[in-house]
Amino acid sequence: MTRSIALVVLSAVLWAMGGTWYYDCKIKRVCGPETAEPEVAAAVAAAPAEADAVIAPAAAAATTTTTSRETAPAPQAAVSLTVYFGRKSTDIVVPAASAAALPELLAATREGRKLRVVGHSDARGKPALKAELSAQRALILRDWLLAQGIPATAIAAVESQEDREPVADNATAAGRAQNRRAVATLVTKE
Repeated sequence: MTRSIALVVLSAVLWAMGGTWYYDCKIKRVCGPETAEPEVAAAVAAAPAEADAVIAPAAAAATTTTTSRETAPAPQAAVSLTVYFGRKSTDIVVPAASAAALPELLAATREGRKLRVVGHSDARGKPALKAELSAQRALILRDWLLAQGIPATAIAAVESQEDREPVADNATAAGRAQNRRAVATLVTKE
């Protein structure tokens, strides 16, 4: 009798834990590094801060010559937000630096700037699976941005780059974890 009660209690606890994970990760689409695979958490920690919130002059290398006393307008800053995913997964991991860049993205989109959302995968696996995962990752980041208050009209493009733009070496587990990402970047204002 006590064994069956213990089994019922254990089942209830496991069901509650699974329900919490499902709600956080699948419905709210917010899984922190503490709930991610260890290699994803390590990749998020190892990723340079610039990869999470890049703010760099868009035309730093360009030189401008003016013939009058007017000055050229200041170049727009390129701001991006990077999130990561587990192996063969669409569970989103939002690093703190990316979450910190969100207010800047919100302000820029309110001023009429547009976002480009791109999903990526690592180099392992079948091409069809990499294409599907990177496309899903881009859509998940888009949905997460919409849930955070970014207007749907501010998203100019949602693309899949698969494994064509790696940011780290695909020969290591940590490098592959950094390549499994989705990036939202502000499009330069024309």
